[in-house]
Amino acid sequence: MVEWATSSKGVRVFGHEGSVAIEADDWQSGRTSGALPEPVDATVSGSASRLALPAVADVLGPDGPLSRTTPTRLPEGEYLVRLDTPVETLLRFRGPAHLSTAGDRLVVDFDGHGDVTVGIHEEGHRPPTVRVPATPAGVAAAVTTAGRTAGPTGPERSHPAARAHPPLVTFGDPHVPASVPSDPVSNVELSVPADYASLFAAAPLAYYLGAEVTVGAARPTLRLTGTDTVRSFPRGSAFADAAARLLRRVFFLDCYARETPGEEQLRPPGELPLDLDRYADRSMADRVAAALAFPEVDAVLPEWHLTTYVEPTGEHARALPYLLDRLSLCHPPSASDMDGQALLERTLDDFYRGYAEGRFRAGGEVATADRLDPDLRDGRVHAWLADGIPVSVAKTSTRAYENCLDHGERRPDRLRIDVVLNDTEMMEERPVADIYRRRAADLPVDVTVHESLSRAGLADVFESETDLVHYVGHCEVAGLQCTDGSLSTAGLDVGARTFFLNACGSFREGLSLVEGGAGAGAVTLTRVLNDHAATVGTTFARLLVNGFGIERALSLARRQILMGQDYAVVGDPTYSFAPAHGEPAVVHVEGGPETFDVRYEVVTARTAGRTYRDPFAGCRRLHGTDSETQLSADGLRAFLRGRELPVMYRGDLHWAPTFAHRSR
Repeated sequence: MVEWATSSKGVRVFGHEGSVAIEADDWQSGRTSGALPEPVDATVSGSASRLALPAVADVLGPDGPLSRTTPTRLPEGEYLVRLDTPVETLLRFRGPAHLSTAGDRLVVDFDGHGDVTVGIHEEGHRPPTVRVPATPAGVAAAVTTAGRTAGPTGPERSHPAARAHPPLVTFGDPHVPASVPSDPVSNVELSVPADYASLFAAAPLAYYLGAEVTVGAARPTLRLTGTDTVRSFPRGSAFADAAARLLRRVFFLDCYARETPGEEQLRPPGELPLDLDRYADRSMADRVAAALAFPEVDAVLPEWHLTTYVEPTGEHARALPYLLDRLSLCHPPSASDMDGQALLERTLDDFYRGYAEGRFRAGGEVATADRLDPDLRDGRVHAWLADGIPVSVAKTSTRAYENCLDHGERRPDRLRIDVVLNDTEMMEERPVADIYRRRAADLPVDVTVHESLSRAGLADVFESETDLVHYVGHCEVAGLQCTDGSLSTAGLDVGARTFFLNACGSFREGLSLVEGGAGAGAVTLTRVLNDHAATVGTTFARLLVNGFGIERALSLARRQILMGQDYAVVGDPTYSFAPAHGEPAVVHVEGGPETFDVRYEVVTARTAGRTYRDPFAGCRRLHGTDSETQLSADGLRAFLRGRELPVMYRGDLHWAPTFAHRSR
């Protein structure tokens, strides 16, 4: 069940994947503008003179969808606003009103006080569990069941709101709950060899197609019942590549063909060699056949959002429901050893973080991790569900995904952040507490700063039900340094959802925190320079609290330093700590000083098929497609005004308000 809170400042909706802010200066609860046109879990009614909403919204008037490229006067009549946010939110009100945009917000100004009804809907959080034998045939049955629960089989299946979380998987005598559909949903069959590598590679494609999956074939074979299409694929990594290409093709064609009430039609990024209207009316098998017939569409489709490299073991089948929920591609892991590090580490050793004369003397050995150079496939974000420690890839685990699911059942009406300063030489990172507090103006946040904690005190912080622990200090092989020694996080009953261990060689302690209950965290793989740690820590904090997923936040933060690959993510890389205004995005700027090339990149990795409002053209775009334009210096400043976004310029990260001021 979703929750909400109202005040004179508006309405805030809380869900499993984040929250939605409907801002007002004079909200009054209790009045209603009438019923909503579709089922919702709850409604909130009230009135206000002005509303500020996330810009990822569509407005439906009496005569159909309204353009938002320019300010619009809304005459008398009923209007419906659909917010494309993690928590499905509808607003209904009556005109007259005035519609405009301000920064990353959609603004509705009423003539006087307008009555508003807010409707909230979110899919049930705890999915059912299916029990299957711990065999390839059992896992194939679980993948088949997941595809049956994924919602409609038309192009609307591509929207994340249409897909329920797949059933969880456990091993034993076969059992499927009565609530899980048992009948086939599409006329697609996929037979693969009886090995886990083939099953994992096939799982995302089979899930989305609603395919009946069987094992025992000599080669992976796709059959489309009712058509003449039978397609065989090579085994091994070549099959993973082929399955990924076909999924990408069918999924994105569905995105461009689907029709969502109140949402304008998406524009493909280039010319497509098929009629989307005719494509939309076909069955799943016919759409797959059409996608197979036009491989040239690959050149104009968006980049995939997430790829996970899965060691093909039966135990990892328990992670499949979570990977399918995120619609991650699955590839077998492949990597080579990294060398050439010893000389660089020895050269910089005297400058690394240490405690020669600090309040805590750190004479112990710092833990380091031998890193792998992974062979990466298509994807903006990468996760590693296998042995070894890869660079530029999040080290995840089944336990991490299970923890994220469990944490989703905790619904605090305020975020709680604990900043731990256990390093007297790292006062440059003290401002992180103020960075987190700045969100308190629009997001309820409680920030507590702890200094010089003992082992018991630090353990209490990690074990409490907090949303983020930002630790600044030192880490040795024995654990995180405290006033009375080192704390090993192994064995802690962790209540914290996320963490950042900004300490030398904190990788192993971060893994223990995930195994103990956390969903995700940021860590270091070896020694890090003092000033580098402060730079990464403060940048990471600002990105995280502004709604960036933990991997994208760390990826951007570590670009600020030379040794950025010394930082890594453990756990679910898509996990977001706080909701964003609209969507988390980065503005890439080149050129100047008179004319700038500007690219707007949405960086979320968990909402495949969701859309955003192009801030330049005003149209809808899919996540994964960037928007580009040219702006004058004045135009760039006007665009950045009122936006809390990171700006990448000449390799450095700035923030929109500061960059706009400096570019005068």
